[in-house]
Order: sequence, then C-alpha cells, then structure tokens
Amino acid sequence: MNIPGLSAQTIESNADEGSVSRGRDYFESGAVKSLRRTGDDEIEAYVQGSGVIPYHVKIKHSVEGIVAAECTCPYVEGSWCRHIVATLFSLLASGGGTDRSLNQMLDEFDRIDLIHLMERLAEGYPDIVPVIEDAYRQQKEN
Repeated sequence: MNIPGLSAQTIESNADEGSVSRGRDYFESGAVKSLRRTGDDEIEAYVQGSGVIPYHVKIKHSVEGIVAAECTCPYVEGSWCRHIVATLFSLLASGGGTDRSLNQMLDEFDRIDLIHLMERLAEGYPDIVPVIEDAYRQQKEN
C-alpha cells in the first residue's frame, strides 16, 4: 500500500529538524513496532520511545496524501513528532507497504497464546533466545 506523495521531503517539510533527526534514529534502531494497515486509508504503529509504554501512532491518508497524523505522546509543537516521523520512515523503507498478514495473525493471539508461541519458537530455534533476552534487557532499561 502506497501513500500518495510520501517521501523524505514530505516528512521533512511537516516536522521540525529535531523530530526528523530523532525520528530517523528511532526508525534505524527498530523502535517502530506493529506497523499495520487498519483500514483502506489508515495505518497504525506502536513506537517505543524512552519510556516503558510505546506510543500509538495513527496515519490517515487519501489519494492526495496524508490527511491526519496522530500520536499519543505529549508533543504539542504543531508539527509531526518523532514517533510519526519514525513510522513514516518505516513505511518508506518498506516501499510504502506494511506486513499486514503477520500483524493480523499476531493481533489475533491473546497474551497467553503469544507466550506459548514464543516458548515453542525458543525450543525449535534456540538462536532466538539471545534476541528475546536482548529485547527484555532493552525493555527494562527504558
């Protein structure tokens, strides 16, 4: 899914320099989680900021481009925050698309089922255990 007119220039013209810089850093560090389409003209993501709870980003678009971008962070400067910027850079990097099928499947699991799935993955693919441990440590540090 492409968002008409989405480019690095679009992002830079709708966010201040600090938000662009930090948003790019967030994107490059993998802070954008659960990027998915929630409707024909809506995309959402969760972006891990410096706190424990990730921020929820919603992007609404039309044939003219982005018509609304919202984030649950406290940023109130009137331009796009770093979390919105990170989400949009993720969209650009994926060719404007989202991995809809994986996210939809994972969204249908409840917490207990996800824990069981992770345990089975760790048993079958022991190389994933250090990845899980790193993610755990990062979550505890934030």
